Amino acid sequence: MKRLVLFFSALALYLYSIGQQQDNESPPFLGIIISEIMADPDPVVSLPNAEYIELHNRGNVSYELTACVLTIGKYNKTLDSIRIMPGDYLIVCDSIYKPYFLPYGKTLTLASMPVLNNNGQTITLSTPKGNVIHSVCYSPDWYRADETSTGGWSLEIIDPDNPCSGASNWRSSKDPLGGTPGRLNSVDDNNPDAQSPLLLRATMPDPASVLLHFSEPMDPGQLSSDELYSVNNGLLQPKTVLPAYPVFNRVTLHYPLPFQQGTTYTVTVLNTVKDCAGNTLASPAFVPFALAVPPAVNDLVINEILFDTPPGIAEFIEFCNTSDKVLDLSAFYLCLSDRLTGKVMEQVNFRNTPCLIFPDETIVVTRSVSQLPAISKKANPANLIEHPGLFPLPNGGSVIALTDTLGNVIDEAFYSPDRHNPLLSDLKGVSLEKTNPQLPANDDNSWLSAAASAGYSTPGLPNSQLTDPLGSFEVSVNPDFFSPDNDGVDDQAVLHVLTSNPGWIATITIYNTTGKRIRDLAVNTLMGTDEQFTWDGTYTDGNHAETGLYIINVNMFSPSGATKNFRKVIPLVQK
Repeated sequence: MKRLVLFFSALALYLYSIGQQQDNESPPFLGIIISEIMADPDPVVSLPNAEYIELHNRGNVSYELTACVLTIGKYNKTLDSIRIMPGDYLIVCDSIYKPYFLPYGKTLTLASMPVLNNNGQTITLSTPKGNVIHSVCYSPDWYRADETSTGGWSLEIIDPDNPCSGASNWRSSKDPLGGTPGRLNSVDDNNPDAQSPLLLRATMPDPASVLLHFSEPMDPGQLSSDELYSVNNGLLQPKTVLPAYPVFNRVTLHYPLPFQQGTTYTVTVLNTVKDCAGNTLASPAFVPFALAVPPAVNDLVINEILFDTPPGIAEFIEFCNTSDKVLDLSAFYLCLSDRLTGKVMEQVNFRNTPCLIFPDETIVVTRSVSQLPAISKKANPANLIEHPGLFPLPNGGSVIALTDTLGNVIDEAFYSPDRHNPLLSDLKGVSLEKTNPQLPANDDNSWLSAAASAGYSTPGLPNSQLTDPLGSFEVSVNPDFFSPDNDGVDDQAVLHVLTSNPGWIATITIYNTTGKRIRDLAVNTLMGTDEQFTWDGTYTDGNHAETGLYIINVNMFSPSGATKNFRKVIPLVQK
């Protein structure tokens, strides 16, 4: 009996020691997450006037954080011995503020804690061996452009079970104190990630390597197998695969031999690759890549500029590759200069924003892709490039110059509100578009305001004021007659206006045969080069028109004073 007791005691001790070993292990990937960030505590709402980071154990196992490393920007801080229990929160702050945060919950202090940048930066929690536990690249855009962005409010994660989704899963605290250090976030809610990740593009950091760019952070354990990747022309799998620390939205493939200049390759990724939420690629994905060549004058041109924006909308500059070369955005600088003095006021480089631009392709550079005008959702997301360091564009106008790394000007454009259509009363959210990318940028006739039908901007899409090279100007109505009885057949009359002379203003009116005005389809509307208007057979007051003939009158005039007038007859019938 005594031996049996000793056996079970030893077994219990052994099982306990195993449990302790598990508890004492460093946290796995996403075992502990960064759940709250107070980067700008001033002006104070009610919390201490101090920066803090909150860590959260979202699992059911306790973890020891001894010697784990918290990286804030470029500074590393090794954590003291502390255990975080399942479901617990841990406040991390500078040691001088510990007395102020102790009443809010369990606190871990750092001597000379690095400053949390108000303009955003990357915060990473790693194991002592350097394995990433969680990483967050926060941005002031995450406040969602409301009054909390001026300071005193923390950023909180919405759904702890969706820790890698970035802006879509963070927002400013709703707690009256300004934050929730040490407790459940005020914005806590279900916000799952059910969207498949995208393989956006491939770039080439060197002649024997391919860098793959995904739309969101990926599970690093799912990226490392060379069998996931293949390249055409018989190159197949890479020699080595290196996921990009610490966010893992990129992976570098190294090949034993360099790729050939002048050849376009295709890399394919199997759809077993997963993001942090476990979503796989919708299907095996593939993107082209090639060795870029140095740019010459006018190889890459400025094609569209949005410089005066309403709240919540991001400025952008669109570029078009007018050459027959493959270019790389990382080989360019962008400068903002004073038109009168020529003095360079701002300059940014794209070294850390590589993007291959193939012939006739356009790309958009902006400080925030998520805040581009709504129409950008129709564009290829691979062509929308986020550069948080992009300088603001003065509303009064300036000169934008695109240069190579040696300072040679590739393209230069002067933008100004004076280049907008003079009949527009509100220029906010209206971009200037090139009527043809091949036209000289500093000719006033090369630019027009984007059309109203396109939402006044077209980032990543064909310009709404694109000049028709055939020089056509025509107005047509389809079908030959219509019957608005909601049977799904010919229920609407469609007016199609096609013109090669962009910038026209149109008023489109419908009359009956007695000359009575019954409906306006457009009133002083800025037109693009290809527009459609529909009439559903109703009067202005909503009543249905009778069977008979109706006249669609199109009256157009340009800023130069030219006028055009068209009349089309459309029969309305009853089936």
